[in-house]
Amino acid sequence: METLLRGAAILVLLMTLCGLWRVMLAGAAADWIMGVQLLGTGAIAALLLLAASEAMPALLDLALMLALLAAFAVVAFVLGEQERPAGDVPDAAPGSGPGDAMGHGGAPARAMPAREG
Repeated sequence: METLLRGAAILVLLMTLCGLWRVMLAGAAADWIMGVQLLGTGAIAALLLLAASEAMPALLDLALMLALLAAFAVVAFVLGEQERPAGDVPDAAPGSGPGDAMGHGGAPARAMPAREG
C-alpha cells in the first residue's frame, strides 16, 4: 500500500508540474497567481499522500500550513489588485502594444496634437 501511495504522490507532482508549465506560459499576473495556487494544491495533495504512506503526522501539519499560506497569498493578491489604479498595468512594458496584461484589447495611447495659436 505504501508503494501505491508514493507512486500516486509522484504522479500528482508530475501532473502539477505539467499544468504549471502551461500556466506559466501566460504573462498576466492572474495567470501567475493561479500557477502558484496549482503548485500549492499539488504539493498539499502529495504531502497528504506521503503522510498516509509513511505514517508521519508532521507531513499533515505541513500540508495544513501550505493550505493556509495559499489562502493568504490569494487574499494578498486580490487586495493588491484592488488598490492599484485602473490604468496601472505592471506586467506590460510601455509601448508594448495594444491591450493590457489581462488580455483586454485596446488601442495604444496617442499623444494629443499641439494647438496652434
